[in-house]
Amino acid sequence: MEEKAVRAAIKTLPRTPFVSFSVAVNASKETVLGVKVPALRAFAKRIAKETDPSTWPVGESFELDLVHEEIVLANAKDEKKRYRFAERFLAKTDGWALVDNLASQFKIKNLDLAYQESQKFSHSSHPWVRRFAYSHLITSAKRLDAKAITSLLVLYEVPAVAKAEAWLVAEGLIYHGSELEAFLKDCPDRSLVNRSIQKAVESYRIPSEMKTLLSHFRK
Repeated sequence: MEEKAVRAAIKTLPRTPFVSFSVAVNASKETVLGVKVPALRAFAKRIAKETDPSTWPVGESFELDLVHEEIVLANAKDEKKRYRFAERFLAKTDGWALVDNLASQFKIKNLDLAYQESQKFSHSSHPWVRRFAYSHLITSAKRLDAKAITSLLVLYEVPAVAKAEAWLVAEGLIYHGSELEAFLKDCPDRSLVNRSIQKAVESYRIPSEMKTLLSHFRK
């Protein structure tokens, strides 16, 4: 399916009333249409086999970019190739929503590869690539040990990246409580500590006793 036809088809999909919010979150050169993400995902899956988005522009339209992501994930079975796509694509995007959508749909199979790529991504010059390093690992926090999680963290990050770091730490606390508690207790990055604790306190999966202990680590 050609890019022009895809753009036209997107305009026919169900739309959300939260268009103004979408525009604020996903500032782009083209007005955001406000199409619901599930509708975009379903549309992308339908056209994936017949569509090559490699020549599409990136960063002009949130909807087109999201369809681009979904098509690549549907077609690229090689995990290394998907990481190379993520690295190139996210460096051109504009907005955390595209980062987190790609992260949530990535489906890690090779955890060692994911860790190696995250080490590389976490030192990228592009903040959205760095955010992806952490956000795509959140669902794998149980399989990562505490040392692996803390070794990836870069202190004093910009807020957009630090939020993903904190989310990963908070998720890790569910499975590696004592080790990550020790990390937070001694971590000099006050912002990261406070963000991680806030995320943990909001989680229903972390026991109240741990939440009480963590509250004493706030700096």
